[in-house]
This record gives sequence, structure tokens and C-alpha cells, in this order.
Amino acid sequence: MLSILSGSLLATLTFAVMGGMLLGLGLGVRRLYGLRTLTPDDAMLAPWVGYAATVLVLLCWNFRFAVDTRAFVLLAALGVAGLAANRRALRALLADHGTRVRWQRGVLVLVALWLGNRALGPMTNWDSSLYHMQGMRWAAEHPAIPGIANLFGPLAFNNASLLFGALWDVGPWEGRAWHVANAGLVTIWILTALLAGFRLVRRDGAPRPADLFTFLTLALGVSVVASDSYASYVPDVALHLTRVALIATWFRLLTAPRREGRAEAYDLVALVFIAAVGVAIKMNAAIFATLVVGTAAALWLRRPADAPRVQSQAVAWALVIGIGYGVAWTGRGVVLSGYPVFPSQVLAAPVPWRAPAEHAQAEFDYVVHSTRLTSGNYDYVAGRVQGYAAWVPHWAANVLKSPFDVVVPLALTLAVLPFLFLPAPPGPRDRGASREAWWIMLPACVAVVAWFVVAPAPRYLTAIFWTFPLLYAAQAYARHQAWAEPRWNRRIFAAGLALGFAPMILAPLDEWAADPGRGNPLRVLAHALVVVPPPGELMEPAGQGATTHDFTTRSGIVLHVPDSRCWDLPLPCTPNPAPNLRLRDPDNLERGFVVAGEWEMQDWPEPWKARYKQAWDQSQALAHP
Repeated sequence: MLSILSGSLLATLTFAVMGGMLLGLGLGVRRLYGLRTLTPDDAMLAPWVGYAATVLVLLCWNFRFAVDTRAFVLLAALGVAGLAANRRALRALLADHGTRVRWQRGVLVLVALWLGNRALGPMTNWDSSLYHMQGMRWAAEHPAIPGIANLFGPLAFNNASLLFGALWDVGPWEGRAWHVANAGLVTIWILTALLAGFRLVRRDGAPRPADLFTFLTLALGVSVVASDSYASYVPDVALHLTRVALIATWFRLLTAPRREGRAEAYDLVALVFIAAVGVAIKMNAAIFATLVVGTAAALWLRRPADAPRVQSQAVAWALVIGIGYGVAWTGRGVVLSGYPVFPSQVLAAPVPWRAPAEHAQAEFDYVVHSTRLTSGNYDYVAGRVQGYAAWVPHWAANVLKSPFDVVVPLALTLAVLPFLFLPAPPGPRDRGASREAWWIMLPACVAVVAWFVVAPAPRYLTAIFWTFPLLYAAQAYARHQAWAEPRWNRRIFAAGLALGFAPMILAPLDEWAADPGRGNPLRVLAHALVVVPPPGELMEPAGQGATTHDFTTRSGIVLHVPDSRCWDLPLPCTPNPAPNLRLRDPDNLERGFVVAGEWEMQDWPEPWKARYKQAWDQSQALAHP
């Protein structure tokens, strides 16, 4: 029992430190913009601006330095400075809008402690054990390594969230930051969603559709807690949360009453910041992020501004942030692989460490086949069969195995849709704001189409699929303002809590139904709800037990090659050793890796997938006879 409490408290305190640091950084950016006052919406947005600023700093930092204790001290100091600079505004905000109801404060504390306990679980995610842990370890121990794609391709995917993971690889979390890197961000969002829910049932202010929108995102956050990506380095988690913050902020802008022009302009700048970090986390976020920023900017420019300088300042900040992120992220991509957005070969740079074009194409195709679930369909891989009929039926059947990514949000969309067509009660309502909010559908629908065509893994678009029921529910709430009565809000709050925490009940029971041999379903459920560390340990270790053998390249580099995955084994580790790999400087690993000649990686993409490589070679022979 002591280990459960001490571990849970340690994780929860870490979340508090993370939240305070990101809040301070976000408020610091807001103050630099020239804003001094705060609303509850501003405070809830600040951690995500702070996260975007943190990742941008780390992208720049990692060009020259490892993301180690120095980086943590720097960013923590900036966070404290941001909190200190905004202390008066924060005190005023707490005095006017703080949670005064005792049961609400108790709920927040209990939920935070429970989330801290859940973070103590073992790291079992496949991709994190394959390359996320290694990517984090390289960032924590070295500056960005030129040509690291030549060592192991996925290390060059340039997922910027791994830098944030490396930032927390300090103190008690050294060597096991996967307990808190994602879990801290999820905790911040879940508490934000609960605070929005509390605003629905407050008696001293009119509830708004934006509060309901944010509150209903609780289910998305809890579904992450119920998955193996909570205690991991999976970049999709940070991408989901930044997308949710992006959409919720935009919805508030489109539906809330007008406010001072500079404050509205800053909200647009915040959208650019959060959209940019989403792209840096995962390249597949680019289409959605670009459409959100473009559409939001067009709608904002249509509104009369207080003064031309308000628009000029916002545009200047947006350009600086966008260009800064673009240069830092793509520049790091060139360092890691020789390509700005590896494994795409677009704008390949003429640098000596550039990965062979065949390697880049192979990694790109493997990502596509993995998301379509066709990496075992060798006829399709080889190009002997083509078309959607060759993969869609099998893919569609497997989508059901990820219910909270696609199936549940689409079912909720259908359930909420009829409420939009019920007769609205008589009385005034802001029809213009409601109509503008439907613009959110444009980037969401385009993102769904692009996702299906290019890389339709359900987990890539979870936040977008949740956007539809959230938007429909909030729009129905706005349309039927009679529901703003206290009794309706209390019922909506109760229903939202039940829906929000349902994944913690349904996900374990779904896994038990698929494998009843796991034992009593109540025991399975209890194990999912509360993590009990092994005796004498505060945190469960990663379930690795990996074994390796040494592989010596022709140039004399000794590589650690695992039987399966690298987990956090010593560097340099790769499951795909290349005999022609060499160091640019034999005496300095940080000068990077190059290959002498063509692509010769062994056991690519996995040691047990030799038939895939043979089929892929056949497809290349057909494409380039």
C-alpha cells in the first residue's frame, strides 16, 4: 500500500510541476504579446501554448546540445518567470473564478491522484519499445545526430514529442520518463475538461457551448488512460491533445461573445502555435493544421478590428512562429536523414549523410502498408493486386478493434445528430456564431479523406473523429438554449461524466471478452483501474527482457542488435544493421552516420518479415523496370 501511495504522489507532484511550468511558459508568451489580464479560457489555453513553446525551444536546443538537465533547468526557470510575471492576474483570476465548491476541489484532487497511479503501469506499447525509447534516449544523451536514419530508419521520423519525453528523463524519472511524459499531458487535459464541466453547473454565470465542447473531450482523454499509450512515449497522444486544444479553442473563438481586439488576435496566434507543434509531432497533421489556421484566419480577418496595428501584430507573430517552427523542425529532419520530412523524399538536401533514396521509399511504403494492414498481404505489397478492394474489407474489420478511435465517436455522432433538427425554443440566440462554428467541419472532413487515402490507421485521426459528436452536441446545446437551465446542465454534467469515464470500464471488459482466459472480469477491471507496483518498487519497470548480439560493420562500428526490439538498450542499437554503415568521424559519434554505397540494411523491416522485403523488391522492379 505504501508503494502505491508514494508512487502515485510522486507522479501527481510531477504532473503539478509539469502543469505549472507549461502554464508559466504559456502565460509568458501571452505577456510578451502585450496582454496583462486573464480569463478562465486564457488560463486553460496557456499550458498548450506553453507546450508548443517548449517543443520549439527543444528543437532549437537539440541542434547543439542533448536534452538533459540543463534544458530542464532552463525551461523550468522560464516557467517560473512566467508565473511570477503574471502573479497578479492569476490571483485576480482565482479570486473571481476559482473553484469554491468543496466537492469540485475534491474531485480534481482524487482524479489527479488516480491518474498518477495509472501512470505507474508497465510500458508495453510496441512502437515505444521499437524506436520511441531509443529516439528519446538519443535526444537525452546527444545532440541531433546527422544521418541517424542510416542506423535505424524510424529514429529519423523526427517526432518532436520525444524531445519533450527526454526533458523529463531527470531526477526520479531518469531512465523511466515514459511514466510521466504522456501521462502528464493527459492529466492536464482531463483536469481542464473537468473544470469546463464545473462551469456548466455553476450558478454565478451563464454556461456556454464552448464549456460543453471542452467538457465532452473528457472521454477522449480517459480513453488514452485506458490504453497502452498512457505510460509510453507514443507521439499520437500529444498529437491528439494538441488537436483537441486547437479545435476547442477555435470553437470558442467562433461562438463566444466578441472581446477586446488584441485578445482575440492573440487567440489566433495561439492557434498557429498549437497547429505548428502538431505538425512537428507528426507529419500527417499538416493538412488539418493548415486548413484550420487558414480558415480561422480568413474568418477572423472578416471581423472588424479595433485598429490596423492589431491585425498587423497578429500576422507578424503568426509568420514568425510558423516560419520558426518550419525551419527548426525541417532543419532537424535534414540533420537526422538528409530529408526535411523523412521518409518522404520531397526537397532532399545535398548532404553527405543523406539516407539512400531506396531506403526512404521503403520506409514510406512500409508506413502506408502498416496503416492499411497490408504488410502481410504480399500480393498487394508486390503490386500483383491493386485497388481499394484488395485492402479495405480487411482494414474495415480491424477498425472495430479500436472502438474509441473511430466506432464510438461515429456512433455518438449519429446519436447526437437528431437533436440538431428538433424545433428550437423561442427567444434570442446568436445564429451567426453558430453558423460560423460549422466551418470546423471543413478541415475535419478534408483530414478524414486524406487520412483514408494515405495512411488510415485509426489512431492517427482519433481527435478528428471525436470532433464530430463534440461539435454536434455543442451546436445542439447552443440552439436549444432552454437547456441552459440548471436542471438540464446538472443532467448533462452527470451524463458527460458517465460517458467520460466509460472507457476505463469498457476497454478492460472488451479485452477480457476477447480473451476470457485472463480470469475473473472483476479482477481484470480492478487491475486496470489501480496499478499495484511490485514489492519494494515505486514504479513498474518496462517489460523488456530484451537480448542482443553484437554486429560489427565493415568499418568497425559495433552495433547492438536485439532479437526483436531495442527498448532502451545501450546506444547504438538497431534491429536493421547495415554492413556498409560507417561513422563520418571514427572518433566522434556525434558527427553522424553515413553508408558507403547502396542501401544494405539487413532484416528490414523486421527480422521475421523477410517475405515482405521480397514482395516490396518485386513492386520496385515493376515500378522501375
